[in-house]
Amino acid sequence: MIDTSIFNSDISENLNNWLTTKTLGGFSRKSSFQYYDKHLWKPIRNTLKSIAEYTDKSIEELELLSCCYSGELFRVHNYNKRVRAHIFPLECYQSWCTEDGLEALSSLGGEVLLIRGHASLEDFAIKTIDLMLYLKPEIFEPLLSGHHELCRYVPEHEVSMPIRKSNVDGVYVVEARHLTEWRSFSKPLEQEKWFRNNW
Repeated sequence: MIDTSIFNSDISENLNNWLTTKTLGGFSRKSSFQYYDKHLWKPIRNTLKSIAEYTDKSIEELELLSCCYSGELFRVHNYNKRVRAHIFPLECYQSWCTEDGLEALSSLGGEVLLIRGHASLEDFAIKTIDLMLYLKPEIFEPLLSGHHELCRYVPEHEVSMPIRKSNVDGVYVVEARHLTEWRSFSKPLEQEKWFRNNW
């Protein structure tokens, strides 16, 4: 049985704020990620983990599980060549995108850091828009199909997942305008510069 608490208004409000209060490639406080992890992603993840263990799943449970993503993922950071190491691994959920979402990020301008990673089903990476439509279709479906500000997040194909060293497969420096062609235009970053120990 699905924990009905994930359908409450606080979860929906936090999910909406998760999308709309962030800046592409911008800096976010660690405390912000910790807040959303506690009040949004942890309840969702716990529910998904429980359902995944069921032998017999209802149609509703299978629909919720279909919000999980497995496959290649990307994340874009601002790039500063003077910084010695760039990525802070954090167990809190953060925004990634599928390769289809890179075009929406190409407007950032200048050089950016492109993180290429992967998610397995055991990571419980979550397709953010799909989750919104599952939890509150009566609210989010009209907004996402019209001219509401939420519509601009659809092309990003966002997937939410923590940043773990084990999920990072490559890090590259690339001009933002070439994000969709990163294989041809990027420069791999030396592995010793990937991870840092402080925020």
